[in-house]
Amino acid sequence: MFWERIPMKSLALGPLLILLSNCNYSTMSVDQTVNGVTTRTMYSKYYDNGLWLIPDKLGFALAVDHEKKNVPVLNGAAKFMGALGPSDSVAAGKVTLYLYNFDSKPHVVKFRKLTVRGGYLDFEGQALEATPQERTGVEAGYLQISNFATELDCTVELEVAGRTRTLEMKLPRRKTTELRQLFGPGGTPPYPWGNRSLKSE
Repeated sequence: MFWERIPMKSLALGPLLILLSNCNYSTMSVDQTVNGVTTRTMYSKYYDNGLWLIPDKLGFALAVDHEKKNVPVLNGAAKFMGALGPSDSVAAGKVTLYLYNFDSKPHVVKFRKLTVRGGYLDFEGQALEATPQERTGVEAGYLQISNFATELDCTVELEVAGRTRTLEMKLPRRKTTELRQLFGPGGTPPYPWGNRSLKSE
């Protein structure tokens, strides 16, 4: 597996431009009826979450892009499970790893394995260096995920600061109404470092 490091210039634009330009691709609508009133929730194609690897210095965010077109409107498990074939339940998830370095010195993270229900990616100890006061990203491969997921349970095995760690992460599938609020101008990213700025941003 060879990692393609994402240019900083494209990362500095933030997720919003990507999110908005693709909001009609691999989205999913879920209708829920309560007391005769039907509400519709529209999910985007983006799952993500973040946490500190080194408190206040090095943050890690994991993002998965849902890559399957023509996801149908869902009106309950019984309805769509009867209408769809086995292949309709499977999607590809493109995995991207991000490091947010708020420190004045670089940090190296060695990634070992990412596991989700039904599959895993073996990173084979590949290292990613986080440049001081910058965000660094790498596209790390594809996973098989459920086409109807609204959350992904992930386990990430990595090494940072000479210590091997196993991280349990839940990646919510972002609602389309959340995208601007979380990632747009003036928005607050949903990570522990919030809207704290990097030097490069």
